[in-house]
Amino acid sequence: MGKTLKKFIILYFITTIFTLWAWGNETPLPPKKKTLSESQIENLELPENFTQGAKTQSPNAEIKALEDNEENVGTNWPDLEENNIVLQSWALGPLSSKIYRKNKEDHSVWGVRADLLNYQKYSGSKNSQINQLGLSLHFGHQLNSAFLFNSKIRFANDGPESHAGGDVQQGSAQVEMAYIDHNLDSDNDYFHIRIGNQLLPIGLANIKSELITELGVRPPELETELIPYAWNENGIMLVGKTTEFIYHFGVFNSLDGSKLDTNNSTRNFLKDAVQGGQNAKSKDLMGVARLDFVFGESLFGTSFLYGDTAQDSNYEKLNLSLGEVHSKIRYKNIELRAMWAIAKMTEAYNLIGPTFFDQASGYYLSLSYDLLNPENQNSYQLPIYIRYSEYDLHDIVSFIGIKDPTLKRTRTTLGINYHFAENIAYKLNYQWRKNAVEKEDDIFEISAQFSF
Repeated sequence: MGKTLKKFIILYFITTIFTLWAWGNETPLPPKKKTLSESQIENLELPENFTQGAKTQSPNAEIKALEDNEENVGTNWPDLEENNIVLQSWALGPLSSKIYRKNKEDHSVWGVRADLLNYQKYSGSKNSQINQLGLSLHFGHQLNSAFLFNSKIRFANDGPESHAGGDVQQGSAQVEMAYIDHNLDSDNDYFHIRIGNQLLPIGLANIKSELITELGVRPPELETELIPYAWNENGIMLVGKTTEFIYHFGVFNSLDGSKLDTNNSTRNFLKDAVQGGQNAKSKDLMGVARLDFVFGESLFGTSFLYGDTAQDSNYEKLNLSLGEVHSKIRYKNIELRAMWAIAKMTEAYNLIGPTFFDQASGYYLSLSYDLLNPENQNSYQLPIYIRYSEYDLHDIVSFIGIKDPTLKRTRTTLGINYHFAENIAYKLNYQWRKNAVEKEDDIFEISAQFSF
């Protein structure tokens, strides 16, 4: 881990310098002033509590009174549209956050996200393939100013029902998110309680779990192979924010350590033990904490998870600790993302099957440049990017374990995306792959993604 951590610290230092420079040069936008259209002025109707004396006032005074009256009709939910990073960090991805940024007259919102096409061509002898990765349905409803419901159901084509071409798929759907959000603070957003099935607030990708928001066709390998992607469990979480930071503190059912025993020749590591809230064993729980500092369109944060995963297995303890630091920095048409993660498992030598890690770690850094206008989210965007990643799933193994050097991997990805606002993304990337033993097959990928 030593060399990998040193590399990340150097890259992260560069990231921090860039952050401070961008922050210092950022010019805040003036607040938007609400105005009434000509048709609204023509159809002007005075509120019932308007006094007779006010009716004799000038039209401008009447307009101001109506605007003031409209501002007092709002809800207690945060106005997240003014800061996209707050939107992504607190309120999940663009679709999952719809209920938080709805129009005042709407009580229910819904949306669909489709990962329509994913084409992969390998440089070696492995056959090319094309896949439709999944379809997600989002629904949210605000009961009143204190309570709302938010949900996401995903029909996955790469999950447990994945099958070879020509075979019949039985089909399955997964609840990826379904919770009640209770706003405890009527004046601010310091205290919200979320109860139900939730995405764990770990890393940059999992808290959103919407592929259309990723730079690449797929999320960084560090956030799929070390940290399970779309990792959701049942629990309760306290969430809050100010103008400068966002926090998450939660308790969830832990992983099912018995699923880490395997007769397979390879492992999926933590992904094998994710319960996803389905008849989840809850003898052992895990705690999750996250803190993000927000400035402009950028953030810097960290998250940590700890819990015993033994559940009702024969093992005395299988304690998992997982921590990461991350940053997402945007200045004009440049965006820089960085993340370093480390996971440790106690007494992993007891597990049956290929050696499980005592410690795994890694990092990635990505840099993108938007060739078109980046400031208007409703316009076309054409970012080009490069991402470099190193991670080792056998960073440290027990004295009786066998270290697999092929699990020490390096990935370099170069790509270009075409976006239309938050709705459409066409992506193309090429990835050079190698491990500590040999060069792996490179991958050329194309994808089309849609959401509304």
